[in-house]
Amino acid sequence: MAPIFRPAFLLLAAGLITLPAAARAPADCQSPEETEAAAVLAKQGITMPGLALAGITRAPAAQGGEWLLTSWKPCLEPEKEPEGGVPTQVRLYHHPDGKAASLKGETELPGVLAYVTPAENPVLELADGPLALLEVATGGNCMTCEQLLPLRVEGTKLVAVEPPDPLVALQGVSAVEPLLIISGYSAAFESYSPLYHAYSPSTTVHLRLEKGKLLENCTAQRDDYTGYVAAATDETREIAAAKETDDIAADQLLSAAISMLLDRLNGGVKADEALTAFDSLTARATARATRSHGEEISAAATALAAATRDAAAKGALNRGCPALGVKRPEGY
Repeated sequence: MAPIFRPAFLLLAAGLITLPAAARAPADCQSPEETEAAAVLAKQGITMPGLALAGITRAPAAQGGEWLLTSWKPCLEPEKEPEGGVPTQVRLYHHPDGKAASLKGETELPGVLAYVTPAENPVLELADGPLALLEVATGGNCMTCEQLLPLRVEGTKLVAVEPPDPLVALQGVSAVEPLLIISGYSAAFESYSPLYHAYSPSTTVHLRLEKGKLLENCTAQRDDYTGYVAAATDETREIAAAKETDDIAADQLLSAAISMLLDRLNGGVKADEALTAFDSLTARATARATRSHGEEISAAATALAAATRDAAAKGALNRGCPALGVKRPEGY
């Protein structure tokens, strides 16, 4: 099984990281636009001494004025930066019209993040307080290396709102009313052998925010999964019908079969029914592959079918997003 990145940026640091004494003037690490923006912030009473402004987004506030979501980083000589990168200080302010800005919450993100930018809609005003949204990345190549990071205000801190499964990569807000829905996808079957990373199968995961926690909400959106399966079926029909041997096409069929199996489960289809369609498509994938690769596909499909039946027998599919109850078979 290929190693899967655990989104460590969700485990936010509790205190400042000690950095070597190699700091430069913040302006040395800022673009002219960032330096100008930092000067404007300073006039509003917002400063981070010794840190360079790395980003700022403004959004109108319902109660008047605006929200300011800022990020700041130490400015060090490149050769003196810690191997894991420098941390980012993220702060959320409310700036009322005609008054000084007030700090609502702050946190520190570890240096493993390659970049941090505010999302398109950086602050959502909810009944229990503001929710700040960041787009974060590690610079790596994995299904969870880039995702959305929601941060809620708790006291004076910004606290990460984590998905219930660590292998779910949050991607964006798909609904606000009547409930806030954040959607992502499962990376549990990333590079599922014998598939390459580019053909990694997955399923969309819908989560609702309730009392500060993200809860599985797939069964409330079953029509979505019906649409996903229908679209995938149309895309694979021609590939599945072809007769010539083609390992790449076989891998595409296997990936689609796994994704459709997971989508069907999340859409409320019983395991036995979902597996009937899965077995049919993976048989076509095996038939399209060369003999040795076909044997690999067949073994991988058999293992996943067994894992699905086992999950159903143990009640692991009785959850808000049933597909998250299917465990990846060992060795794949």
